[in-house]
Amino acid sequence: MIQSDDKMVDDSFEKFKDDCVKNWTLIIDIVGGCNAQCPFCPTGRKWGAKFDIMSPTMLEKILIHLRDEGIILNSANEMGALQLYCYGEPFLHPNLNLMLEICYNYHLRSGLSSNFIKLPNIKPENFEKIAFMVFSINSFEAEEYKKIYGAELNRVLDNYQIFIEEKKKYNDNMILYINWLKYKSTPEKDLQARSYFESLGCLFRPITAFLNNRSDMLDFVKGITSSDELENIKKYIDPHPFTEKIKFCSNDKFYQCSQLYNVISVNEKGDLYGCCIDNDKSSNLGNILTLSREEILARKYEYLKSKECRNCASLGIGKFIQEGLLED
Repeated sequence: MIQSDDKMVDDSFEKFKDDCVKNWTLIIDIVGGCNAQCPFCPTGRKWGAKFDIMSPTMLEKILIHLRDEGIILNSANEMGALQLYCYGEPFLHPNLNLMLEICYNYHLRSGLSSNFIKLPNIKPENFEKIAFMVFSINSFEAEEYKKIYGAELNRVLDNYQIFIEEKKKYNDNMILYINWLKYKSTPEKDLQARSYFESLGCLFRPITAFLNNRSDMLDFVKGITSSDELENIKKYIDPHPFTEKIKFCSNDKFYQCSQLYNVISVNEKGDLYGCCIDNDKSSNLGNILTLSREEILARKYEYLKSKECRNCASLGIGKFIQEGLLED
């Protein structure tokens, strides 16, 4: 079993603990909800429900705390980056411009990800504060797109085109990623999408569609998904590609999840999570503002040895999500 031996975890921790803090990727979810209705995303399943939004004051407190704890080490001469998203839709934040400005004041450019159902009014001077933008989409067919996202494809593509034009004017160095989510795609559809988005200067990333919920994935891999739910899954996703990839990933007996060494994931309430794909909130390690750098590392280390983390790793799910989603 991967990570079944505490000594293996301990040895790995001792090897990497001195480097992990300065190599951490910062993920701060500034919005706790989404305007898409994706059926296998825990946020999409809560479509229409009320959700929390991180205040600008909270964001600044977190960045000050991380700076004071020696986690943010950037300067005006060495800009860093952080993700202002995890499972939420950052374009729903009513003060997105201010959030971008706050990050930039602490020498951090922001990474954003959106479905482009809504297009916010980003100030021209704030485009330079965005390091990269991820656009997730599954189809160029209106009905197929709406089946997953619950939105109108033409409006979404129009919004994205507007954003690209503004990006060209105000920050042509911003990296544009396309996450092409392959639910029941075909090589012809993939080629059409690649040609279109690459003509716009985007980096095209075909991604194997999967159950974007760790507990659902665990049930599926263990073979305990109910027959009704399995039939529902097959309406949207061909499970064979990700099933085969997960089997392959589970063969890596030396895999160590990088969540401990290079990820700090904070939700819209300021809570630290042991895992950025923990959407069941079982790995809440406490509010980030109350934790020192040593406590952050210690709590993530203990979580690495937890049953939830070990199951995810031993079944190949962790490696699949971190290394196996992208297709050639």
